[in-house]
Amino acid sequence: MKKSTLIFSVANLVGLLLCALFVSRIVHLAKLEQRDYYGASDSFTFLGTAGPVLLLCLILNASWAIKALVDIFRRRDYQASLALAAVAVVWAASFVIMRFVT
Repeated sequence: MKKSTLIFSVANLVGLLLCALFVSRIVHLAKLEQRDYYGASDSFTFLGTAGPVLLLCLILNASWAIKALVDIFRRRDYQASLALAAVAVVWAASFVIMRFVT
């Protein structure tokens, strides 16, 4: 695995773990308050804590996609694009899991 692919993958994993941590904290707070629903304050808390992490990961993945396209057209190397697809699948699966767990 190339060094850049490893750096992008680790950065995405850290972002995913931070996002999961923020979601679990919001859910835990709502359960402590014995609420049956999530209100506007929870949405603002999510946007304030997990929003910057998601935005940073989105920018990181966009730059990774550009790098993968350059690798495909210049060197005929598909390793970065396959790793990017794997990370995208992990992000999608984590969103589905977080949705059904919370």
